[in-house]
Formats: sequence, structure tokens, C-alpha cells
Amino acid sequence: MGTVAKAISLLEMLGQGAPETALADLARRAGFDKATTRRLLVSLIAHGLVEQDEATRLYRLGAGVARLALMREAQFPFLRIAVPMVESLGAETGETVHLSEYSKRGLISVHVVESAKANRVSVPVGHILPLHATAS
Repeated sequence: MGTVAKAISLLEMLGQGAPETALADLARRAGFDKATTRRLLVSLIAHGLVEQDEATRLYRLGAGVARLALMREAQFPFLRIAVPMVESLGAETGETVHLSEYSKRGLISVHVVESAKANRVSVPVGHILPLHATAS
């Protein structure tokens, strides 16, 4: 696995589960040694993609991730166009509505309108589903 792939895997880990994570936990989950994990995190911090809380020393996603998402949305306004339709469909049907976007890795859930009904399928935003395992 190359350096970029390792850094991206850390970003994905920070985006799942607890909002903040310790260095040792990230290293263990990633399968990297702590020195490699720290070096990657320092680089991600320098680019604003990761932040470290000075008091707790825990790591979290940085504002640079949102900046990149906003840049993409400005060039390809998928959410701005699709979300009002998804919201309308959810209100009209009373059912859960999932908006997914195709990627080579699978379908990425990008917006969800939850039903108030007890029986529903919940897929968190950002979750990647294999193409063969979803109705989207």
C-alpha cells in the first residue's frame, strides 16, 4: 500500500466511529506502526485534513475535508440539485429515501431521509455499499 493510500485509509477511519481517536488506536486499526501513523497524520494536519485536540491529543477530521467536498459540489452540484427531490419524495411517501452516488468502489450514500415508521433500512451517510447488494 502506497503512502497516499495509507493516508486515505486514516482519513476513512477518522470518518467512522468515534469523532476523535487516539494515535495508538488508529495505528492498531490501520495495521501501521505508530511512527508511520504519526508521520502520515502530521502531513494530513499540515494540509488541514486532520486536526489534533491540544488538550486530549486525540485526532479528528479537519475542516480541509469539508473544503474539498464544497469544491467538488461547486463543480458538480449533485446534492444541490438532488436533495430537494429526495426530501419531497420522502415527505410524499412517508418512506425512507436514500440518495446514492456511483463510485468505482460501490454506491456511496450521500443523503438520507429517514421514515418515522418502525420498519426501515438505515444506511449512514458516507457508507459504501457494493453494487450487487443494494436496491439503489
